[in-house]
Amino acid sequence: MTDNARTSTPTELEVCGREVLARVDPDGSLTDDADRKRNRGLSDGPQGLDMMAKITGNLDPATLALFRTVMDVWAAPGMNNPDDPNSPVGAVDDPSMDPAVVEAAAGRDTRSRAQRQHDAFKAILKTILEYKLLGTSHRGLPVQ
Repeated sequence: MTDNARTSTPTELEVCGREVLARVDPDGSLTDDADRKRNRGLSDGPQGLDMMAKITGNLDPATLALFRTVMDVWAAPGMNNPDDPNSPVGAVDDPSMDPAVVEAAAGRDTRSRAQRQHDAFKAILKTILEYKLLGTSHRGLPVQ
């Protein structure tokens, strides 16, 4: 690894490290629940000049499974699209959702997966606030 660190780019070195780890720990037993618990986290960065902020994090396996499940239904093509006034809002598997409306909205949806997940995350957060699931923790102030 140290020899490779002298001549490799950071990306190449990461690949090398993954290959070494795959050989040293092929069954993944060097990592345990205590490691995952210690390494979990989610952080928001500062807003840039464009008013955008980066989110970074490490999700444990259960949280990742929950995230993917929620995104499968809230970030499905056509769902929660702020650029489409006829886009259905909520989860695609909601029994009250008309499949024809969802299919039509999906046909108009040009967003990337990352953009759909962003819009789904925003819709979920708005739903939490609108249904007062936070209680009074936000002191009744609207989100600006």
